[in-house]
Amino acid sequence: MSVLVHTEGIVLKTQKYGETSLISQVLTRDLGLQSLIMGGVTTGNSKKGMFQLMNQLDLVIYYQDQKSMHRIKEVKYATIYQSLPFEIHRSAVGIFMLELIRKSLRNSELDHQLYDWIKRCLDQCDEPALRLNYMPVYFLIGLTRFLGFCPLNNFEKGKSVFDLREGCFVDYAPFHRDYLDQDLAQNLALVIENENYLQLLHTVIPASIRKQLMYSLLDYYKIHLDHFTGLDSPHILEEILAA
Repeated sequence: MSVLVHTEGIVLKTQKYGETSLISQVLTRDLGLQSLIMGGVTTGNSKKGMFQLMNQLDLVIYYQDQKSMHRIKEVKYATIYQSLPFEIHRSAVGIFMLELIRKSLRNSELDHQLYDWIKRCLDQCDEPALRLNYMPVYFLIGLTRFLGFCPLNNFEKGKSVFDLREGCFVDYAPFHRDYLDQDLAQNLALVIENENYLQLLHTVIPASIRKQLMYSLLDYYKIHLDHFTGLDSPHILEEILAA
């Protein structure tokens, strides 16, 4: 028996199903990651545009605990973006974030704090005056706090190398290649320290270092998440942010 659940959700992926339906992978605030089907979607129908990537929706769902897909009863916008979907560099950052979420989260893990943090990051990406060149590394580190493998913030003069396998700063290069040297490690420590994105913007991390940190952190995800295979978007993101 299904129950009606009213929740917010962020669209991570959408595909057409049949002639008049869409299936979307949605991160919901109250049900975690879910596959949802929306019927009655036709050409020119306003519902179709609602299920674009990154959209934040207010949903009423017919939810059945034993099913892997649930039907949407009602939908409307929870947030209407001003710039995020319309500016290429902003939308690229948003797509990067969504792909990271899709490939990192598994099943329908419920975490209100995680949802609220992702929503806040997307809302910040929508602020026209806010620079996003630090957002990829900020988001990569921030998400690890919810996934359970956040790097230990123990950087100090005697511990200035970061061991990707151990997830902490150490005093010498380990006997493997999965580590960051002193320069990268020091800048990683700056990102870890600044849990608020606005605070991070007051630091100075060169573009070349941010690029290396982004790829190193994706390697960090591969080491600590067995199901993580990498992303399709980093190269696109790199080109856009370097413009």
